[in-house]
Amino acid sequence: MAQFAFLKTSLLPAHKLRLAVALVVVAVVAGIWWASRPSQVDKAGGGTGSGIISEIQLGALASPEEASKQNPRFIQKEAYTTDDALVMRITSAPQAPDSFEVGVRLLTPTGSILQLMPSSATFEAGTSSFCCWNITQAGDYTLQIFRPEKTVSTLPLLIRQAQRQQKGDIKTNLKLF
Repeated sequence: MAQFAFLKTSLLPAHKLRLAVALVVVAVVAGIWWASRPSQVDKAGGGTGSGIISEIQLGALASPEEASKQNPRFIQKEAYTTDDALVMRITSAPQAPDSFEVGVRLLTPTGSILQLMPSSATFEAGTSSFCCWNITQAGDYTLQIFRPEKTVSTLPLLIRQAQRQQKGDIKTNLKLF
């Protein structure tokens, strides 16, 4: 019959018990430390400096003419409407590849997922933009951005129903300079 060296040690049974308790305590403390680490989800635009993306911006297209530009002008708002064309601009870190892809989707307060079309966009190194997503359903959403570093950024997104013009309304073409 095989005998184990651990059982033949000169340690007294009380010492063996203390050693076993100490090992269990170390394992529990390590587990608590591991579970309390920060999660891999962050608020968009924050960035830790170690990833591919250093900044994420979202806004409504400033004018329809901007849609064809490489980096269109956009306006950031507290809330957007169902008529707004949404632009995402990403600034990458110096270590980013020449191009990279991010996935996007909307999450409702009840946990339902709404897919955006397209569900991903390709960005170039430096600062580049994707135009455009149109969200046709009003609601209070969370935009989830699946980054190349395998982390998820989130951005609150309020979409209101666009106001339709009534017959007889006067539309002005004021331009801001």
